[in-house]
This record gives sequence, C-alpha cells and structure tokens, in this order.
Amino acid sequence: MPNLLQGKKILIVDDDHFFHKALNKLFSRYLPTIQVNNAMSFSEAKGLIFKENFDLAICDYHLPDAEKGEAIECLVKSNIPTVVLTGAYDPAIREFCINLGVADVLLKNIPNLSEIIISTVKRLLKNMHTNVLVVEDSKLAQTVITKTLKSIGLNVFQAGTLAETEKLIFEKGETFELILLDYYLEREAIDLLINLRKRYSKHEVGVIVISAYVTSIFVPQLLKAGANDFLRKPFLEEELKVRVNNLLDYLDAIRELSFLANHDPLTGLLNRKTFFTKANELFQIAKRKGLKLALVMFDLDDFKKINDTYGHQAGDLVLCDFGKKLKEWFKRYTDIIARYGGEEFVLICFYDNIENFLSYLEKFREFIAQNPPSFENVQLPYTFSAGVELELKENLEEMLKSADFKLYKSKSLGKNQIIY
Repeated sequence: MPNLLQGKKILIVDDDHFFHKALNKLFSRYLPTIQVNNAMSFSEAKGLIFKENFDLAICDYHLPDAEKGEAIECLVKSNIPTVVLTGAYDPAIREFCINLGVADVLLKNIPNLSEIIISTVKRLLKNMHTNVLVVEDSKLAQTVITKTLKSIGLNVFQAGTLAETEKLIFEKGETFELILLDYYLEREAIDLLINLRKRYSKHEVGVIVISAYVTSIFVPQLLKAGANDFLRKPFLEEELKVRVNNLLDYLDAIRELSFLANHDPLTGLLNRKTFFTKANELFQIAKRKGLKLALVMFDLDDFKKINDTYGHQAGDLVLCDFGKKLKEWFKRYTDIIARYGGEEFVLICFYDNIENFLSYLEKFREFIAQNPPSFENVQLPYTFSAGVELELKENLEEMLKSADFKLYKSKSLGKNQIIY
C-alpha cells in the first residue's frame, strides 16, 4: 500500500527541550518518513511558518512569549492543522482551542501520551488524502460541519440535496471515503443508503447519519440499511471529530487487512490465492468472448546465489525490483500479475498479435538484464527465464501446467530466455 506519510512536514512548538527530544525520538522510531522541525518559542515558530509549508503542528498552549494561546491562533490562521498540548485540564483553555478550530487538545500528563500522539498524527496526516462528502440542506449546519472536518485536515465536498449527492457519486464517479448524511434532508435518504451499498460496502465507504428527529427505535433500521454510525443533533464538534477519525481508522484497518490477505507483503503484487480467483475470471471472459489469452511463468535465474553472496536483504530487493518492473511494463487494468511463490512470478493477460506480444516480452527480458538494481552501492545483475502459453486450454490449470513445463525447458536450455 502507498505510504501516505512520506515526506510530510511537522512543526513542534514547545519551550521544553527534553519534550522536543522525546517527541523527535518517538517520530524517528514510529514515523521515520516524516520531517520534523522544532521551535522553542512563538517567535521562532513564526519564522519557520514564514519560510516553510507544514502539514501539521503540535503546539504547547503556554509559551514564554505567548502565554494566552497566541501561537495556536497563528498556526490555525495559517491553515495548519494543529494539535494543542496542555499541562493541566482547563475548560476555558479547551473551549478557546475548540472555538479556534484546532484539530485536537491533549493533556501532557496522561500515561499513554506517546501512543495517542502517534495515532493522532498518523490520522491527521492521512486525512489530507481523504475525501468526505457532507450532505446537508441547512447552510448553517453545512458550514459548521465543514469547518469542523477541515480542522482535522479532511478534503470536504458539499451537497444540498439528494439529487446533487447521487449525481456526484453515481454519475460523476467522485470517490469519497466517508459521507455525512442528514437523514431528514429528504424522505428518500434511506433509499440513497441502499443504493450506495449496492455499489460500495460498509468497509469501502463509511456513512455517518446525522439527525435531530430520528427516534431511538429507528436507529437500528438506519444501521441495517447501510449506515456505519449515527449521531444525534445537536452534538459537540469534538464528538464529531472523534467519531469521524475513529471510523476512518476502522476503514483503514479493514483495507490494510484486505490488502494483506490478497497481496504478497514483500512485493505488493497479488498473492497466489488471489491470482487464481482473478485469473479464472479473465479466463472465463476469454472463453466466452473468444479473446486471445496469454499466461507467462517467470523464474529468476540463480536467485539463490544472490541470497548466498549478498544476503537475504539483497535478495528481497531483487524480488521487489522485478515485481515493480513487471507492474511498469504490464499495466493495463486487465493485466494480472502475481508472485507465484519464492522467485516465481506469473502474468495472465489478453493480447492481439502473437508476434507483437512475444517481441514485447523479449524487450522486457533485455531490459531486466540491462538495468540491474543497486544494493549498498553494488549492482545486482539478474536475469529471468520464462515459459509462455498462448493457447486457450480447457481450464486455467492446464494453461499453468503448460507454461510451467515451458519454463522448465527454458531453464534446462541455459536460462535467460523465453520459451513459447
């Protein structure tokens, strides 16, 4: 899965040198791809804000040159999602910060602060890549909800009617990770839920229904129709933030589990189990429509020597390099690539012309041989052997068996060649 946190920039504003050191160590360990800048005062923070663009700020409420939250106000006005840290619980400070539109307020003296900071920062940085649709007919409510969601870094879209909503989702094909739906926008709101779930599961697009009128006895019906959560009006802005972030964390966890279940954890390619499912679908389409289908088995030559000479880390790099280049060369949406096992890979795809397809495969073989990856400033040249089945057999297993036999033949004839 893509690393959405790569290169993100955080500003830490605190007058405690030891706290800076602790946070920097924490981020270095758990979020090593983000960049951290430190400021010991409000004036130093202002200088950094002027020179740099930050994705997130963590700021102490009390600073020697900003004892009444002036630094926080400056950060929020600079459109930087801000997490406020304070040494003691003070309702007035909390209300001041929430009214400003900060992302969160955390107490410094809670025992699990490190864990909360990491999870909060990860969520807020991921929110920058998250689209949310607010479906609300009240302009005032829409403005308040939008402002609240933007304070936690989300990309917010708006719709005032169900017709607008359906046009965005079903006609324009806009993608949203989360939809906030005012139930009494129209009576057909529950129909929208049902239609939405015909296209997207509860694990793909989250829905929070918001209403001031729904009776408690009807809430289960909304949840059964496809809502992930229900929030009754009026609500605290902070409660909305918590519910939204919790649901997004849940959806991320489901997606990650799904990815791990269907993909090879090293190369990110499909795993063998998922390959059979998707390849069989492609095979049936080819059978039904009379399309030309190719199945290619790849095996990296002398891979054990790379592991024995340079270590398993170098071997992993070669496997990832080959997987990456396979995806770059065979990138049509119908091309199915998988790590079949060990140093074996498999490709199944449609083709139009045999000569053109085999010529393209040969160019790919030459490209791999001529463009080795580097490991610790040492080039790791490698080649592959391949077996190609171009005839549509009775079933997928027969095609695999034939391609595997041709792969074995290419190995026995000297490797670094393609047999078809």
